[in-house]
Amino acid sequence: MRLGLFRRTVLRMGFSVKTILLLISTLATLVAVYISAYTMNRRKVKGAMEFSLFMLCVAIYCCGYTLELLQDDLESLLAVLRFEYIGIEGMYYFWLLFALTYTRSQPVPRWAKFLLALPSVAILFILWTNDYHGFYFTSAYLDYRSGYPALGITRGTGYILASIYTVLSLLTGSVILIRFAAKADRWTKYQALAIGVGAIFPVFIYLIRLAGIIPFYIDTGPFSALPSALVFAFLMFNDSFFELVPKARSIAMEELRDGIVVLDPKGRIADSNPAARSFLGELSLGKMLEDHPHIPSGIVGLFKKGTGAITLELPEHPSPGENTNIQTLSVFSFSVKAEDGGKLGTTMLVRDETEIADLVSRLSVLATTDELTGLSNRRNFLTMLEYCYASALASALEEKKPMAVAILDLDDFKLVNDTYGHFVGDEVLKGFSSLLNGFAGSNEIVCRYGGEEFAILLSSVEPTQAFERMEALRTLVESSPFGSSEQPITMTMSTGLACGVPGEDASLDYFLSKADEALYKAKRAGKNRTISHLA
Repeated sequence: MRLGLFRRTVLRMGFSVKTILLLISTLATLVAVYISAYTMNRRKVKGAMEFSLFMLCVAIYCCGYTLELLQDDLESLLAVLRFEYIGIEGMYYFWLLFALTYTRSQPVPRWAKFLLALPSVAILFILWTNDYHGFYFTSAYLDYRSGYPALGITRGTGYILASIYTVLSLLTGSVILIRFAAKADRWTKYQALAIGVGAIFPVFIYLIRLAGIIPFYIDTGPFSALPSALVFAFLMFNDSFFELVPKARSIAMEELRDGIVVLDPKGRIADSNPAARSFLGELSLGKMLEDHPHIPSGIVGLFKKGTGAITLELPEHPSPGENTNIQTLSVFSFSVKAEDGGKLGTTMLVRDETEIADLVSRLSVLATTDELTGLSNRRNFLTMLEYCYASALASALEEKKPMAVAILDLDDFKLVNDTYGHFVGDEVLKGFSSLLNGFAGSNEIVCRYGGEEFAILLSSVEPTQAFERMEALRTLVESSPFGSSEQPITMTMSTGLACGVPGEDASLDYFLSKADEALYKAKRAGKNRTISHLA
């Protein structure tokens, strides 16, 4: 009784009901179009493209119903119905596709997309050809129970099957999202759960409509879609769905000082950030990594290997007028795996190690070089002496290569410091070091041994040759002025020389101790001379 009274009241309203329905369906269309466009702009995000197409189909559905309300003859209503069903069936297809894409770590296979599309395509085909078989609806007529001409149909078997598919597709998509939310992190859990629950609302309204208890005798689909669309809109604008995480990742990628290159399994470039392009040059999206001629072969080889790291030294790309510098890059390769272990692609991290390499180089120089003279220091000289001795000892049984160590001392250097000062003394040491460095041959290593003492390692040299070399150096020092041109200083040097073939009779300590003993003998013998000790 009450329901009949309500229906009579609606009939009295007549045009007012239709106007309200037109306003609601138009609003639903506009909201759906806006959300579709909004998510389409974020189509690179997983699931955004499918969600955008889902909302576009909702917009087509709502737009079709708006057009249906504006018709007053049966033929026009049937034509609009065929258009409307493009949105209806597309909506269910893209809803399932969105749920699968958003919750899977791997893309949905093409064959699965094809199978999912078959029910919707079949329903559309049956509806559009209904005039020939009457399988979807057996008859159509104008229904005036709502106070205006609406489309009424006598439901057929096809309609019942399509209704079952409608409920199952909406519920399946929601269940997929809700199950994903149960396992997801806090941020994704909230979003997936809200969308899944939001999509269940149209299912209940649809079931109420099938039960025949809607007082307006209207299609409730477009209006039930509006609350869901508003839920989705709230997620997008209030919780930055499809935006916050991608935007944060985008900012990180763009601002990161390290280069990032993302490759698909075939080696095509899927993404790169500005840092990577500044290090490696232009990187074309979709182009094979190895097809970029400026990419070093080491990086291509690293990709083919899958995981690992390499260090490269490449020339920087200088601005006009600037010198070309060498840039040190470390490249790390990581395989991107799916949850089931399948390979999705490869990420390469390119790090500029030039500053670190320069720092290491400077520290190495400081650790091995005498600061004043630029020659090797004592520590580095002893390290090289150990290496050369071990190398000579390894080949001594076959070749018996002799070697020699000379320790040099500038005679009366203390007098120079006392007379002219330490600044002039330093100039004398630097001048002597320059002369010594220029005198040394390719098989000779020189160093500042300490104070005014210097040392020379002579590899693969006979004792006579070593003595002649030291005498030649002594004569050169004696005839060379040191200090400044305004105040030249003449110096002499004493040399202790130890020669021998590495082995039992000539240990490593032998060369150093005997050279030192020979030096003191030269000092006691009157300086400015060379004394040799032969093992």
